[in-house]
This record gives sequence, C-alpha cells and structure tokens, in this order.
Amino acid sequence: MITTYTEEQIFELAISYLQLAYPKASLAERAFLGQQARSLSQLVGSLQQGIREADNDGAPAYQVDYDGVIRSRCSREALDGWAFTFGVPSNRGAGVFGRNGAQTARGGAGTASGAPGTVVPAGYTLADEATGTVTVSLVSGVTLDAGGSASCSFVALTAGSAGNLPVGAKLRWQTPPGGLSPLVTLTTALVGGYEEESDLELLVRIIHRLQNPPRGGTASDWREWAETAKDDAGRLVGIDRAYVYKVRNGAGSVDVVITQAGDGTGRDPGATKQGLIAAALDRRRIATDSFRVIRPTFAPAFRLRVGVVPTAGNGYDWDDLGTPMTVVSASGLQIVISGANAPANLVAAINAGSYPRIQVAGLSVGPLPQQRRVYASAANTPIAGQTTLSLTEAFDVDPAAGEVLYAGGGCVDTVAAALLAYVNSVGPSRQSGYADPLDTWEDVVSVSRVAQSAIDSRDAYGQPVIVYDPRVGEGVGVVFTVGVVSDSKDKRLWDNMPGTTGPQLPVCSGILVIQGRP
Repeated sequence: MITTYTEEQIFELAISYLQLAYPKASLAERAFLGQQARSLSQLVGSLQQGIREADNDGAPAYQVDYDGVIRSRCSREALDGWAFTFGVPSNRGAGVFGRNGAQTARGGAGTASGAPGTVVPAGYTLADEATGTVTVSLVSGVTLDAGGSASCSFVALTAGSAGNLPVGAKLRWQTPPGGLSPLVTLTTALVGGYEEESDLELLVRIIHRLQNPPRGGTASDWREWAETAKDDAGRLVGIDRAYVYKVRNGAGSVDVVITQAGDGTGRDPGATKQGLIAAALDRRRIATDSFRVIRPTFAPAFRLRVGVVPTAGNGYDWDDLGTPMTVVSASGLQIVISGANAPANLVAAINAGSYPRIQVAGLSVGPLPQQRRVYASAANTPIAGQTTLSLTEAFDVDPAAGEVLYAGGGCVDTVAAALLAYVNSVGPSRQSGYADPLDTWEDVVSVSRVAQSAIDSRDAYGQPVIVYDPRVGEGVGVVFTVGVVSDSKDKRLWDNMPGTTGPQLPVCSGILVIQGRP
C-alpha cells in the first residue's frame, strides 16, 4: 500500500514549514499564511485521496478493519472491471462475466387440495401467507385426483433470499380457479434464492480465479464448473459448494460431491440437481476424465450441549443448577414434567412475575432450541409425582416425552444459531485421501471450534453475548451425545466406501446452550 496523508496531516506539515520560513509572521487560521496553509492542504489532500483510490483499485485485494471486519479495498466499480478482465463468469447469461445477479429460489413442493377434477394450469401464482410479499409460481399444470389433491412443484418469482420459504410455510393462491382450496403448505422448502453478489463475495471469486486459472480439467476447474452449472433455462442449478475427489473411483476418474445450503440432511441437493449438474458437466466433453456427481451421505446425528457464561444483559432467567426437567407430555400451552414440583428457582421466578424462559431442543422440535416463557406451575398435576407448567405461548412443535428442559435466557438463541452455522459449514469427509489437497476444508466437528463459535457469537448490534465457555478441556463445557453415549471428543466423518456412496456430512439434531459452571 502507498503511504498517503490526510488533509489535517498536510495542514500541520504546512504550518510547521511556514513557522520556520516566516518566524515572525502570524499563522492563525484567519491570517494570510494560515489561509494559504489551509488552501494548500485542501488541494494536496484531494490529490492524496485520488492516490488512495487509485492504489486501492490497483489490484483486487481485501483489508481487515479495526473491528475485525473483512472488506474489499477496491471500489464496487473497480471490482466489476476486474471481474470482467479476468473472465469471472456471471449468472446473468451465457458468456457474461462479472457480478452474479439475484437468484430466485426453487425446488419447492406442496399438495393442492379441493374438488376432484379441478385443473390448475402451469404458471398460476401464489403468495406467502405470512407477509404476502413473496410470489411463487406453479411449475407445471396439475389436475386434482379423485381424493381432491395433487402434488405441485413451485419456483419463486420474487428474487433474493426472501424466496427461501421453509417447510410448513403457507402459500395462498392469488387467482384460484373455482373448487380449489385457497392455501397450500410447503412440504419441501424453496431453496437457492440469494441477493445480488456483494463486493466481498465477488472479490473472493476474483482471487480464486487468479489463484486457480482455468487449465482444462484441474480439481479447481471441476469445482468451478459444478458451482456455475446452469439448467436448460440458463439459470444456475444453485448448489452451495462442490468438493472434488480425483481418482476416488479409479485412475482418471473425478468424483464431484455437491451440497446446498441447509441444516443437516437438508444439505443434500437431491436427485434433480444432481442430474442437472451431471448434464452440465457432460456437455463439456472432458476427454481424459470419467466423472460422477455424488450426493453426500450423513453421519449419525448428534446432540450438542454447550455451557456458557453470558455477558451482562444476556443472562439466564433462573438458575437450573445444571439439572434438567424431563418432559412427560406436552400439548399447546401446557407441558407436564416429571417430579412432584418444578425446581425451586423456577417457582421463585414465576412467583416474582418475571415469566422465566425454558428451552428445549432435539429430534422432536428441531436442532435450534425453542424458548418459551412460563407463567404458572401446578405441583402434583395432573397426577401425583408430576408437575404442569403453563406457557404464555405454545411451542412450534410440542416436545416429545423424554425431551429435557433447561433454563432459558438472552444468549441462548444467538449462541445456538452460531453453533448450528458452524456445524453446517463443515464439509464432507476427507478420510479416503482423494480430496483435492489444494482445496482445504474442515471435515471434523471439533470441540475447539464449537467453543470458538460460541465465544465469537454476536448479537444484532455486534456485541458478544457470552464471556467464555468454561471447562471445555474437562469434558464439561462441550458435550456431544450420539444415541445414549455422551463424550467430549471431536466428531470425525468417514468415507469408507468411496466406490459406492458419498462421503459423510455431520448432522446436529439438537443444540442446548446451558449455564456454564466455572
């Protein structure tokens, strides 16, 4: 980087020079020499700013700000120019280079219902019931069967991440034909929608292009081809990442393992995307390589429990003393737990009118903890030896019998989201030894990275929500549970059968963020 000076630094230098040259003259701001110094500093400062901008745009590079945020040094316009110069492909069309545009989500599915025989032509539109701002379209026409239902496929018309509607989202037909029920519930999520590429995302692709220029069949080429593969309509197939394993299927072979954004098994792109990418790669007619596009397999699901010490304002609503409550049954606004009475600290918080939170996570409710506030506790209800907790709001999914409840608090949701994001960032197993050695990725869910992710988690204002994660090295701060076996060992992934199945990805079935005990 070129060293430049600010206007104020130049002004001070000018004043220092004038003091030596004219020791008896006034150098006040409104004096002649003071005004000359200011005028000179403004002129030279403008030149210095131009030098800084030219230096920043002189090569695609990044910088780390004082707050640790990574940013592009180049201006937006310069990045677009560099992307074109180095031939970084864009999703805006065949032969177009530069920034990727916003992408619409696709792959959604649901069941339409209504009067048998009702015909719904392709192209009919629906809007999400929650906000009404996301519009999706029926991919192909359907006719309701004798039972009054038909499976439908949907693609978003609203570009960007807003179109990534989850399973369970309700869609309302906008102009339905007579006899059609107004709502459809998604049984398969809409995925793959994202906003226009940011400067930093584009910079990463430019640098990757410079470090890995096309060579006609290197591992980097295969990754690029898979991640930029388009369907017959010219749209990106929309995978999140491609991992390349050369000679995994024998000499001259290439296995390309594909994943998409999602949680756990939701990272499997499915057979349709697998076929589209295989077709796109086949069109390249690489003469020297046989290839396979492979979907990942998944390791046995684990639960993750992390103990944390929260920062001020992000603490727990009550102290569970490290002992969870066990769910007997749950329905709506009531949960029955084992024990003649609720924990004394929970009862005290309820009686104080603070509406304390409890949290639950696991196979029955999903990987992220759900927190709900408790406003009443009834001992020995509905039978002796059981206690009924009354909630201000029902859980999205009622916890199953045997799930455990811990104290909830301000740090729980933020830390859990960071931990799940880390687990979902871990790539497929490299255990077979065939993975590209120049393309490194994490393939182990490690205790150290779990603790780091928890400590690095930040709230919406960029502030830490926990102080630290105590007793990690003692097998207490971070605990994995697979089935009924719990330990604090790194969770390794396997690729034992490279000829028949894809390498493993991790699956986290539940995250609990509990009070750490130093």
